[in-house]
Amino acid sequence: MVFERIKEMLEETVGEDIHITPDVTLMADLSLDSLDIVELILDLEAEFGAETFDEEREKIRTVADLVNLIEENM
Repeated sequence: MVFERIKEMLEETVGEDIHITPDVTLMADLSLDSLDIVELILDLEAEFGAETFDEEREKIRTVADLVNLIEENM
């Protein structure tokens, strides 16, 4: 459920022609900058009722990292 929503949000952000898998990197593969990632995390926190912290957010590199962060903090 979390992965599917993240996938939808990333497709809206970077375009639907990108194949999103858990091992896709946010910066290198999707060309997101740190502000894009923070905005995505904040949107996900609001949607799933999660609360994350700056030190956790700094460790996010892949889609799987993002899924784990949200699932662990729901």
